[in-house]
Amino acid sequence: MIGEEEFRKLVCVASATSFGKRFKMSSELILLALHRARFCELLAPIAHQLQGEQYLIGLLSAFDAILQIPTAQILELLPLRPEAAGVLLGEDTAASLPFRLLQCYEQRQWVRCARFCHKLRISETELTTIYINALQWATKEIRDAGM
Repeated sequence: MIGEEEFRKLVCVASATSFGKRFKMSSELILLALHRARFCELLAPIAHQLQGEQYLIGLLSAFDAILQIPTAQILELLPLRPEAAGVLLGEDTAASLPFRLLQCYEQRQWVRCARFCHKLRISETELTTIYINALQWATKEIRDAGM
């Protein structure tokens, strides 16, 4: 009834929050993972990328800190396309644009953000709106999970 993509997202959110509660993980790390996931997902259509894959890239980007396992080791367990895995290993691939833009935003590299916005043909205001919407969504998911 909700569709495969929404179901996958629901499972990811439930898993992340359940994992966080069970192992007493920092809710801030889970929030970071969910925020990144949603940001990349929202930016995916603009960057001509797959939304589900971008959601997973954003989510997994914080899992090395959450699980305290190197990213390369996590990726060995997952069936990701080489381009998607490459994003998480710091490679510049076709799939890396949403996550690279997110990193620039997180690090307040405004000149680089402006270049990415120009490349994607969006305004910096639209970028900020996407960032805030993703943060609001992630915050709600954490709150609803009781973390």
